[in-house]
Amino acid sequence: MSVWVPASEVPGGSTSGDGCAEGDETEMEVAMTPAEGAPLGEETLGDAAKQACDDSKEGKSGKKGQSTVAMRNFYAIATAYLIFTMVDGALRMIVLFQANEVGFSTFDIALMFVLYEFFGVFTNLFGGVLGSRKGLKVTLIIGLLCQCVSIILLTPFPETDSWDVFGSKAGKVVYIMFAQSFAGIAKDMVKISGKSVTKLVTAEGEDVRLYKFVARVTGYKNQLKGIGFLMGAFFLQITGFLAGLLILLALVLVLLPSTVKFVDAGVGKSKSKKINWAKVFRKGKNFNILCVARMFLFASRDVWFEVPLPVFLTNILGWDDIAAGGFLAGWIILYGGVQSNTAPLALKPVGCHPPIGPHLLPWAAVLTVVTAAMSAAMTATNQFDSDAALTAIIVAGLFLYALVFAVNSSIHSYLVVRYSDGDKVAQSVGFYYCANAGGRLVGTLLGGVLYTYWDEGAGDFDRSARVKSFTACLWASAILAGISAVVSVFLKDGAGAGTRKDVEMVVATSNGAATTATTSGRPLAVDNEGTQATPRASSV
Repeated sequence: MSVWVPASEVPGGSTSGDGCAEGDETEMEVAMTPAEGAPLGEETLGDAAKQACDDSKEGKSGKKGQSTVAMRNFYAIATAYLIFTMVDGALRMIVLFQANEVGFSTFDIALMFVLYEFFGVFTNLFGGVLGSRKGLKVTLIIGLLCQCVSIILLTPFPETDSWDVFGSKAGKVVYIMFAQSFAGIAKDMVKISGKSVTKLVTAEGEDVRLYKFVARVTGYKNQLKGIGFLMGAFFLQITGFLAGLLILLALVLVLLPSTVKFVDAGVGKSKSKKINWAKVFRKGKNFNILCVARMFLFASRDVWFEVPLPVFLTNILGWDDIAAGGFLAGWIILYGGVQSNTAPLALKPVGCHPPIGPHLLPWAAVLTVVTAAMSAAMTATNQFDSDAALTAIIVAGLFLYALVFAVNSSIHSYLVVRYSDGDKVAQSVGFYYCANAGGRLVGTLLGGVLYTYWDEGAGDFDRSARVKSFTACLWASAILAGISAVVSVFLKDGAGAGTRKDVEMVVATSNGAATTATTSGRPLAVDNEGTQATPRASSV
């Protein structure tokens, strides 16, 4: 029979200078073949260990080469994802501020992004399946090309009066919705690739390493999205609408050759060629609960952030595009920075690293309290007619909100990858971000409706009415965050899930008997066909 054991725990298995030095914790498969009826002694086991070590040298170099290829794919996809996110943030700011300057209402602007979010729902679902079938290279390239289409569709209209070709305001809104639909498809196609690749470069059971990859990629993504917000506001105010769009188009086009060259065609492709649609929607209880919690979490953010906040800053507080874009950029960069460092800043100090499902509840509850407190402060301040007080509440409140929201989002982003099947990670991530896009869609639409119609007043520049409307958006955010917290109650990972210090070594014999021993390392599973024990992934 044969069994996997740490090299240093094999009697006589320590050698020197050959990659199996004393103290080396590398696991090896040890063939144990004593004469029939003879006892298995230390000498036999030690000799077998030495032979296994010698035989594995070539295999180790092969694995190292495979690891290098995997990391090359990771860096190529992650780089494209991060730069794309910066472009996407800039494009959103250019469209939003331009529409506000032309005179569209907040609800009109929200409608412009409806197809952006709506197509994101279906793109995540079908894009995840596409990524599992054809590989992440395909989804990444499709995303980049769709972003080029979206930008090109906007370039014929460099001046505000050039939109008059569509006649009515409704015609203009519909065209911008159409152009933004390609941007929505692009964002989520690229996101599927960027999020999925983190799972593919970590082994099963490496929860701390997986969390680090997910947190850093997600955090850097949001920091660059913030930079993109500032870029978009800067381009619109300094270089102009058309020049800004052409710069963004060039940045996307630069990513295509490197993606084609450095990303392998098979990365992320499922070994199973058949897609079972019933299984696409049946991900397990924890996964489905997490999707619902994610939907309400992002609806709670976008109900005030995506459209109402930038419009409120420019129309009511009198900030110019660069100041408003800079504030949004700073908020996203702070949020992304905290997200990248959630473990040392928040999770490790309270003993929940790597996080498990039940850890979501207290963080979602804190987010609910922070948002409700900010809403109450806005309600009270509106009685004093003070722009300085409003500015202080918005800056301080949203600073605190960014910190808590980043922890929530970071835990979510890690758990979805952790709950995913490694062979179909793109499919799982796509399904999860389908729920994410649904939350963003609900939040964007609800924010546009509340900000425009909660208290119509004398229009978009009626200070008292708009403060009340923006406060209504914040109260809606608190309610949605509260629902996310309630949903999180039903996540049942169990304490200690995700990392294991002591595992069982299971050794099966040819007659079906088994012996167990506790040791350190990965969990092991028995090959029921014969006499071999093989590594078993940790249960997640």
